[in-house]
Amino acid sequence: MYVKKHKTKRENKTAMLQTTAEMGAPLARDAGPVSLVVLDERGFILASNSAWRESSSAYGGAPNSPHVGKNYLEVCDVASANQVPGAHAMAAGIRAVIDGSQNTFAIEYACEIGTETCHFRGQVTRLEEGEQIRIVVAHEDISVRRRLHAELAQALVEARDAEAQKTRALASMRHEQAQWQALMDNLPDQIFFKDRQSRFLRLNAALAKRYGIASPSEAIGKSDSDFYAADFYLQTVAEEQRIMASGKARLGVIQQEIWPDGTRTWNKCSKMPFYDSEGQLIGTYGIATEITELLETQDRLRENNDSLEQRVAERTRDLEQLNAVLAVQVGVAAEASRAKSEFLANMSHEIRTPLSAISGMAKLIGVEPLSTGQADKLRKLELAAKHLSSTVNDILDLSKIEANKLVLERSPVHVESLMGEIARMVQHRAEEKGLQLNVVTNEMPKGLLGDATRLGQALLNYVGNAVKFTASGSITLRAMVVEESPNSALLRFEVQDTGEGMAAQSLAKLFEPFVQADNTTTRRFGGSGLGLAITKKLIEAMGGEVGVHSELGVGSTFWFIARLDRDGEAQVSVPGTPVLDAALILKKDYAGRRVLLVEDDEFNREIGSILLLDAGLEVDFAEDGAVAVELAGQFAYALILMDMQMPNVDGLEASRRIRASGQGSEVPIVALTANAFYEDKLRCLEAGMDDFLTKPVDPSRLYQVILGLFQSRGR
Repeated sequence: MYVKKHKTKRENKTAMLQTTAEMGAPLARDAGPVSLVVLDERGFILASNSAWRESSSAYGGAPNSPHVGKNYLEVCDVASANQVPGAHAMAAGIRAVIDGSQNTFAIEYACEIGTETCHFRGQVTRLEEGEQIRIVVAHEDISVRRRLHAELAQALVEARDAEAQKTRALASMRHEQAQWQALMDNLPDQIFFKDRQSRFLRLNAALAKRYGIASPSEAIGKSDSDFYAADFYLQTVAEEQRIMASGKARLGVIQQEIWPDGTRTWNKCSKMPFYDSEGQLIGTYGIATEITELLETQDRLRENNDSLEQRVAERTRDLEQLNAVLAVQVGVAAEASRAKSEFLANMSHEIRTPLSAISGMAKLIGVEPLSTGQADKLRKLELAAKHLSSTVNDILDLSKIEANKLVLERSPVHVESLMGEIARMVQHRAEEKGLQLNVVTNEMPKGLLGDATRLGQALLNYVGNAVKFTASGSITLRAMVVEESPNSALLRFEVQDTGEGMAAQSLAKLFEPFVQADNTTTRRFGGSGLGLAITKKLIEAMGGEVGVHSELGVGSTFWFIARLDRDGEAQVSVPGTPVLDAALILKKDYAGRRVLLVEDDEFNREIGSILLLDAGLEVDFAEDGAVAVELAGQFAYALILMDMQMPNVDGLEASRRIRASGQGSEVPIVALTANAFYEDKLRCLEAGMDDFLTKPVDPSRLYQVILGLFQSRGR
């Protein structure tokens, strides 16, 4: 008895396990593929199902294998220490269920088995039977289920994408169809598409209107039999069947159409076989253009053709007669223009030649000692000569411009130097009247190209008038840039004075030839009234415009704008050597150089000789071009000064002959011309001359030109 009452610890443990197994066995039966195990409240395994045992057999009966009698919590702790996925969380969940803090616990985890990743679901459930507590742990392989769920989700996404794509495609197709229909409806031609049974698939608004229906959609599925008589329908069907059978289009057929409302029109029709995107024949399509008005117009033209030819013949005869008359008139006009040009050239020469002598003599006399009275008379003589020269220049300029013979030079322009030179030209006159002369020049673009001489002439006309008509105060010259681009620049020039000003009614005709503000102006100040007219025409020739703003008692502002070209490589010439320096340098460095002066006027020869001798040069004379050619062939001259208009041989022809000869090919030739036009300079250069001087010759300019040629040639 004692033995029975006092069993060993092994016997007690075995009895306990047997009792627990009996209690947990029903929980582990029939669990299918789910691995189940029953634990007690300490975590010992009481029972397991076959799926659990099969999965745990992989441990091969190792000490840590989760068999009955083992503590599953310890197994989980060991696995957690070995970084087995889900082991730590499972152990924590089992303990939470055992201590009653939660009734269930679930976890999903992944394990690497061989080369595959498997997914499992672990679940812990607390069961209580009286005072006994049992813990059921279930493990289920959910890899297949997860894969199926993922595949199902992907299939759903793809299905939704396909449906959305189909919806977009349908919307795009409807949009394209609407656009296509709108395009057809906006065309005046009649367009249709038919199936193989000649039923309408589509047509445009123009054809629907002819059929008498409100919308093209009303004709879909119908045929011509719904709109025309049977004979026309059968004829149309037969024609369309032939087109589909042959595969050949019927193009540009002109035929008369009788529409359902009885209207008759002439149409130019084309029908073609209609293929789908795979090249399968699905019907026909066509387009018709109404040409009724065109044919009616052609009929009218044919009717008028005979009379038109007759009228053309009559008009041709009239034009031939008129052309004959015009030819005569053109010849007369050309002869008159030539005669005018010759007259102006001759008059220029005849006026400038004695004028040159007068000016030259006055300058020579001015060098000698004079009494006060003589000096005053000489000054008046020089002013009269300058005034006469200016008037002659204005008349010749205006004549050239009106005859469209004005040629503008295209050479570098330095605006700052131009403004300074104009100011210096009027400085003495302004100082005599006590006027303050101001020059304001904004920064100018580089590389400006234009006719600096004509720009200066226009500006000088403004400034000269300002000095003339301003009794006191100031005169301001301004130059500014209006706009510029890489290829050109638009410049604005202004001359502002504090003179009497003008009334508004006096400004309208101010820029017309021979017009001044009022009749008293000429009597008070003199002048021909040509300066502003010439300025206007010069500036307009440069693509610009002129204008004036004036107020009585305040003053006037004359302005013009001109467009100049730009060239980044253009170089502006440096101002020449001052006159005194030029004359001294000639006498010092080039004394004794032999110069040929070709001049038919005795006074001008005398003046020229004196000027050249004063510079230390030796002078030979020739009365005409023929003598000049002969002398140039005999002597090696350092320079030839050539008059342009002379008897026998003129200066241009003489220069050509000298250049053609062997000895005169290198000698510098300077023209002495009565005309300062650019086209005259071109004629001189084309004849082989190197430079030209305008009569009356300015001594300072003469010395500068001679010095420049000597220095450039090393003579």
